[in-house]
Amino acid sequence: MATVNPEQHLASVFLFSGLDEGALHGLADAMTVKQYLPDDHILTEGHDSYHGGMGVVLHGSLSVIRAEHDVIGHLGAGDVFGEMSLIDDEPRSATIVADERTEVALLSRGDFRAQIHQNPDIALNLMKILSGRLREAHASTSTQPDESS
Repeated sequence: MATVNPEQHLASVFLFSGLDEGALHGLADAMTVKQYLPDDHILTEGHDSYHGGMGVVLHGSLSVIRAEHDVIGHLGAGDVFGEMSLIDDEPRSATIVADERTEVALLSRGDFRAQIHQNPDIALNLMKILSGRLREAHASTSTQPDESS
C-alpha cells in the first residue's frame, strides 16, 4: 500500500471542513502517516491519552472495541478517532484495531491543541461530532429492553 498524502483527504473530513488551503497544508505537515496490518492495535482502552494522539482514517477500516471484545463501531476513510482523550485528559475509552491493511494520519496532543487555537472552527466541528456520538449512544441505550423486569 502506497503512503497517502493526508492533505488530499483532510478537506473531505468533517472535523476539518471550512479550513482554507494553507490551514489544511499546515495540518497535514503536523500529521504522521502510519500503516497498520489486520489486528494491529492503534489505541488501547484504559491507556493514558498522552500517547497516540488522535487519528484520521485515510484508507482501510478499523473496529472500535470496548471491554476487550465488544465491537461498538467501525470506522472508515475520513473518520476520526482518539479525540476525546485529547480534550478531557482521561484514559482511552475504547480500543481501536485495524480490520484490514489501514493507513491513518496521526496528530499529537500538542499539535491537536495548536490546531484548535489556530483554527477555532475545528473546535466547533468537534463539538458537533461529539454531540452526534452522544445522541447515538443515548438512542441505542433507550431502545434496548430493560433487563431488570
